[in-house]
Amino acid sequence: MKPADGDPEDGEHAARDLPMVSGNGRRGHSRMRGSHRRARRETDLTKENEMPDQKFNACIEACNACVVACNHCAASCLQEQDVNMMARCIALDMDCSAICATAVAAMARGSDFSGAICAICADICQSCGDECVKHKMEHCQACAKACHRCAQECRKMAAMA
Repeated sequence: MKPADGDPEDGEHAARDLPMVSGNGRRGHSRMRGSHRRARRETDLTKENEMPDQKFNACIEACNACVVACNHCAASCLQEQDVNMMARCIALDMDCSAICATAVAAMARGSDFSGAICAICADICQSCGDECVKHKMEHCQACAKACHRCAQECRKMAAMA
């Protein structure tokens, strides 16, 4: 059966418009009371639970860029003539990419371990960047730059946490 004009299509709207009596004996409309209560609760949650990723945005961006650069560098190193010469670079690229992704996830969820993870991330990124800068290939140079920037941002973040 189709509702008449002006009638709500589902019971949800009708229930929200019913008068209600609160614990203090006052009458009001549930729509207004619910909206006000919901808005206050959302404001309180926003203040109390500021999105951690906003606070650490520069570090998250640097880590994400490092993940991309390291994955590209590792894949490109595997295409080089002397892959054995690139073995350390590839291994560090893989370690660096993995710890950067872990650091991003920890910061995004506001983990208590974000600082510790970012401290070790900075060390691994520094090592990876130092290795990559030894190689003349463009992908290694780009990776070194991303790793060193990430190491710097992770050190800042670890000091804040």
